[in-house]
Amino acid sequence: MDNKIFLSVFNNVVLFRYIFEKVRYIHSKKQITTKQWKSVSKSPKFLLSYGYLEDLKRLLDSEDHFCSFSTIEYHLGYAAGHLQTIQYLHLKFAKNKWPKQFIIKAATVGCFEVVKFVVENRKEQEHDIAGALVAACINNSLEIAEYLYPMITIIDHMELERSVITVAERGHLNIIKYLYQLGHVKQLAKTVEVASVKNHFDIVRYIDSMETDSKRFKFTPKTLNMFARYGEFELLKKIPQHNCLDQSVDYAAGSNRLEMVQWLTENKRGGCTNRAIDLAAERGYFKVIRYLHENRSEGCSPMAMDEAAKGNHMEIVKFLHENRSEGCTVNAISNAAKYGHFEMIRFLVENRTERFSSKAVNRAASKGHFEIVKYLYNLQPEKCNSLAVLVAAAKGGHTEIVKYFFGKISQFNRSIKEVLSCDNKEINQFLFRENQVNFVISPNDIDTLIIHNCLDGIKLIHERKPLAFDGNSIIIAISHKRLAILQFLYENCPQIKYYRSTLRIALLTNDLDIVRFVLSMNVNVIQNVNTVDRIKELHDIFNTQLHGPNFASGAMELVVKKYYEQMKTINYNGSTNPRFVVWFHQMGINHLLKSNTLYNAVVLGELDIVKYIYENRSEYTKFDHIENHEVLAAATVHFPVFQYLYPKCNSNYDFYHVLKVAATKGALKVIKFFHTQHPVNIFSSTIMDLAANRGHADIVKFLHYNRTEGCSHHAMDGASFFGSLELVRFLHENRSEGCSTLALDYAIQYNRVELIEYLKANRTEGFTSKKIVRFSVHC
Repeated sequence: MDNKIFLSVFNNVVLFRYIFEKVRYIHSKKQITTKQWKSVSKSPKFLLSYGYLEDLKRLLDSEDHFCSFSTIEYHLGYAAGHLQTIQYLHLKFAKNKWPKQFIIKAATVGCFEVVKFVVENRKEQEHDIAGALVAACINNSLEIAEYLYPMITIIDHMELERSVITVAERGHLNIIKYLYQLGHVKQLAKTVEVASVKNHFDIVRYIDSMETDSKRFKFTPKTLNMFARYGEFELLKKIPQHNCLDQSVDYAAGSNRLEMVQWLTENKRGGCTNRAIDLAAERGYFKVIRYLHENRSEGCSPMAMDEAAKGNHMEIVKFLHENRSEGCTVNAISNAAKYGHFEMIRFLVENRTERFSSKAVNRAASKGHFEIVKYLYNLQPEKCNSLAVLVAAAKGGHTEIVKYFFGKISQFNRSIKEVLSCDNKEINQFLFRENQVNFVISPNDIDTLIIHNCLDGIKLIHERKPLAFDGNSIIIAISHKRLAILQFLYENCPQIKYYRSTLRIALLTNDLDIVRFVLSMNVNVIQNVNTVDRIKELHDIFNTQLHGPNFASGAMELVVKKYYEQMKTINYNGSTNPRFVVWFHQMGINHLLKSNTLYNAVVLGELDIVKYIYENRSEYTKFDHIENHEVLAAATVHFPVFQYLYPKCNSNYDFYHVLKVAATKGALKVIKFFHTQHPVNIFSSTIMDLAANRGHADIVKFLHYNRTEGCSHHAMDGASFFGSLELVRFLHENRSEGCSTLALDYAIQYNRVELIEYLKANRTEGFTSKKIVRFSVHC
């Protein structure tokens, strides 16, 4: 569109309002949530999903948000279709383990380049290659399937065969051909059946052409039915003679395939029931009906005429009336009334004896077929419930019918309340304001109207019973995000006593408009939060939201700004994700941090957050805080964090404890750091023992070649307990400390055959008598 025309449209006030009203309506109807770019640019999920790489880089490098790997870890799968993003993240977070099944996600979206990159660069994804193969097949990614298949050493045949069924259902012919050639299409009849149900007959024809052994492969009755339904005549001709297990004639008739119906009948193939004529009548296939009537004996049911009347197939209705004896039911006129077929109704009334029920008039009224309503009512007024007809017309928004039947009603009952839920201003005006129809309203009725967003109904009730609303009405309006109703009740119902939970319920909606309005309400539970118990309640609300799955910082910012003084005194007693710490600090909430917050940040490897906390919160600058909470020990598995915290520790720090933790956790870089840069020798033989006990061969070898403290016999014992033949062999060949009887005891206890054989052949320590029985099994 030309820019001038576009701008002129939006400069027109009437058009501008109309367009945005329609947009709001669509968003409300479809429950679409829009996002401002400001929030999108701060959301790793959105940036990863749409491949906004430059914006993602700015977010991850920002000093204001401190986003680390844990920030994007759970959203990483959204980037599976964006190679450049994946390459960038691989380089930035090379040492972090990516989420399990990421390669499966990449195969699912069909991005070959990403799958190939992950296979070549992310070794932790290797165990999911089989799952990725299945995902590639199901999602029709032949290139990925051909690439991954040769890499799989152990194939889960059952899982692959189950995926074949899904592949056939989705119609992926090339994948079926590939898997068939590899011998993985085993359930031939089932595969063909699901393909035929979804009209994927290229798969059916392929398998049929490849399988010549009739004993190995037969069409199921359901498959034969689908041949008839979709007009696969050549395939249908493969149906066995005198076969009656299928209903192929029914399906052919229901699909208007007269030639098939004739062939099946003349060649005595396929099964048939009275559903054949019923289906043909429903869909208006007169020639098929006439052929079946003249050449078969299965007949039909009353449903045939009922459904023909529904579809306004007059020729068929007349034929059935004149040539068949099954007749119809009251549903014939009822169906015709619903769809406005007036001539059909006249024919049925004048020629049939089944007549009609009150349902027919109600259906016609609900759809606004005024002439039919009057015709049926005048025929048998005693069968019509005038109030039910009025309510049905009101629900459909048909004012003319409502007015016509209003004068025919002598007494209104509680069903009239149903009209309110339609929220039709014109009908409400006529019934309840001009004619003052009375009704009894209950709290549940009010709740229903609020939930269904019936503002005019709420206004009408308020006109009659202004005291009918209470605090629960406010809660219902808030929890269902009915802002217009909330605003009306607040402005027009001063008697309402607001619940103390009002703010909490508003926050749970995560709706900024709702939260903003609630905070603006001049009511005691919102404005007077000054007592000790109210402040504590506010803190509890904040803490609950913080732990919630849908933490909304925008809503919480509004709360903090509203209750800034009260929030400054919060005593936060729960643990939280450390990435919120920066936000808390920037909001000025100075007492929100628990003593283990720094520790949590260290455990997660959040270096930027660790820096921010330590440099901006004075309570973390004390050396004893780091030591008492074993912060440095926790940092051993995140070397950059360790390097940052190490200089913060004084000379009396228990570095030996940290060294032991590093050996236990396999932190080789920390071991090397203490070896080259720590001014005091804190190593002992225990360090190699601990590393061996956990199978860390790289640390054991480093200590052996670079240190002189050695180890004890506990090293080989522990290596045997861990099950590491490599370490046992290394210690035996390079160290002289040996082992104890425990080494062979552990190997026997955990049934490690290779270790048992190695220790038996190379060591003389033996084993304890308690292990003789088990040992004899292996000797």
